[in-house]
Amino acid sequence: MQAQLDEQKRRADAAEAERDRLRNERQATDKVLTDSRLLVIDRPEQHLRLEGLEPHSHPPALSLLRGFSAPVRLQVERSSAELLHLLAWDSDPFARWDAGQTLLRQ
Repeated sequence: MQAQLDEQKRRADAAEAERDRLRNERQATDKVLTDSRLLVIDRPEQHLRLEGLEPHSHPPALSLLRGFSAPVRLQVERSSAELLHLLAWDSDPFARWDAGQTLLRQ
């Protein structure tokens, strides 16, 4: 009986440690995401120029189709590094999924 209680306690402690780790990871992600900007792309072809960006270890990555809600065809050439960055850091579930799917097709 005591062994079962000890095992339950160990599992509860491990689950709490994992929740803390995920909370800390999310806080770090949220800190990165404070520099997000909304860019409206409303033409079939459009060029964007980003100026005044602080130097980062990774160049800006466009997180497209956030909050995906309708069928869209989008042709964008992205590097594997940009897709991996989005897959790891994007806060939008669809954008992460799309980055992963695109990586698999490359």
